[in-house]
Parts: sequence; C-alpha cells; structure tokens
Amino acid sequence: MRSTSTPRKNRRINLISLITVALLVVAPLYLLAVTVAIRSNLFDFDKGALDANDTKALWAFIGSGIAAAVTLTGLLVTANHNRQVERRLGLDTAVKGIALTHRDDGSYAQKAVLAGALSTLVHLYHPVIAMRMLSATWREDAADTASAIWIIDEVLEDGTPESQIEAARLFYQHADQLCYASPGQYEFPAILEKKWPAKLPWDARLALLTGLPKFLTSKPKQWWTDGHHWICPLLEAVIKDDNDKSLKAFAHDMLGRLLSDVEPSDAAHRLGNKKRTFREMKKTIDDYTPKAGDRFTDAETQGLLARIQDWMEGKTL
Repeated sequence: MRSTSTPRKNRRINLISLITVALLVVAPLYLLAVTVAIRSNLFDFDKGALDANDTKALWAFIGSGIAAAVTLTGLLVTANHNRQVERRLGLDTAVKGIALTHRDDGSYAQKAVLAGALSTLVHLYHPVIAMRMLSATWREDAADTASAIWIIDEVLEDGTPESQIEAARLFYQHADQLCYASPGQYEFPAILEKKWPAKLPWDARLALLTGLPKFLTSKPKQWWTDGHHWICPLLEAVIKDDNDKSLKAFAHDMLGRLLSDVEPSDAAHRLGNKKRTFREMKKTIDDYTPKAGDRFTDAETQGLLARIQDWMEGKTL
C-alpha cells in the first residue's frame, strides 16, 4: 500500500528505467560481443586450438559480459537503495503528518490545520492513512465538509484501490450531510460531476451509487435551485458505462423515478463536457431493461429506491 511503501507510479517508473537501461546499455554490449565472436569465427569448432586472434575475441566477449553484468548489478543495487530511502522518508513524513492533526493536549487541531495535514498525506502518496484519519475526524466533527470532500475526490482520482473503497464509503456514510442550509449550496466530489468512474473497484462504485439517493433526498426538491434532475446524466452514465448489471439496474430504477415528473424534451443537463436531454435520457431508460436477477434485493437498496419514490411524491422523510 502507498502508506508504507514506494508509490505505485514510482515503482513503475523504476522498472521502466531498468528496462530502458538494459535495452540501451546492456543489450548493445552483448550485441557487440556476439558480433566480435561471430566475425572472428570463434564458434567454428573445427579449427582446433584457439590462436591469438581467437583468444582476443574470447576475452573481448568475456569482458563485455562482465561489464554488462556489473552495470546492471549496480543499477539494481542503486534502485533498491532508493526504494528503501523512499520508504523511510515516506514513513517519517506520514508520522509528521499525523502529528499535525493533534494538539499537545490530545485534542484535534483546528480544521484548517487538519485539512492541510490530510491533504499533505494524500499528495505524498499516503491515501490510506489520510482516509483512516478523515474517517475518525469527520465522525467527531473535527474536519470540515468542503475539505473532506476535496480529499475524497483526490483519492477517488488517484488513490490505491483500498483507499478508493474507503473514500467512497466515507461519501456514502456522510452523503446526507453534504448540503448546507442555503438552498442550492452543497459539496460533491468533482469526479462525479465529470463522469461515472467505471474503473474504480466494485465496492467503491457501489458505495458512490447508493450514496446518491441519500445525498439528493437530504433536502426537499424545492431546495435544489437548479432542479433536482442535474444528477440524472450521472445515473445515465452508469447505465451506459458500467459493466456490472446490478449497478446498472439500480441506476436505471433510480433514473426512472427521477424523470417520472418530466416529459421527453430537449431541456438538458450537463455531465462533464456533454449535455444530455430529457429525451435522450428517457430513451436510455426505455432501451435498457434490467433482468429480474440483475436487481439488488436487499432491504437497504430497496429502501433507498423507496426513499426516492417518497421524495418525488413530496412525502416527509
């Protein structure tokens, strides 16, 4: 995990560097040695004993091989040393980052300091530690909502699979706390305003998707000054882009409920740089029919769909 080892990207870069060196340095040396050996007829075993030229060619071949082996060994030793140094520095940084989140008396630091410490952990490739800290501090109201959502968004964009699952679950747990008192003012992960992140782990996608009805129904329909249909293109993207039939079915059923109060028209909402009209989204619903076995049957997800239905009908939740 990134919290205790070299970041995945850095490990990939180190591996690419070694392969590049092997191709650009070691391979040419071996090629040169083999060329010399062939041109000197070193492999002609019918010639009898080696003469002076053959001996020189043999020593050139052996020398090239030794030089290549020494070069590659040095590179491997250096790369391993660098990884150990990065691990040690990463651990020291994580410990210092955690120390910033508390005062001397054991209480949490001010929200601005805490947000900065957690952001630093994310940017220094410790997303798992950042998510664990955020989970505890947010639950105890020591983290502000805007910073928490920003950190969650950063991890969803570029975290480890483990940290992305934790980030999505944090979104789900706090989904009904993301709206402010002023109508139309809320916090929301930027990644979900651009696309449906279909490449995230399944557990993360499930948490994000099931968090949407909690988020949307946390305020009455009239609270949403730009209309409550703005989230519909995201649900349509789940139907179109996700490869899990259960997630697609849940998005389909939720989208159908949300669009039940509008007629097909060219009125549109945006997801990223794409506009989707009510006509297009209703067609998506009509064209995709989940099979009976695709739908979730647990009480929680069924309760979320029922919550959306009651919310659409204006019932008090």
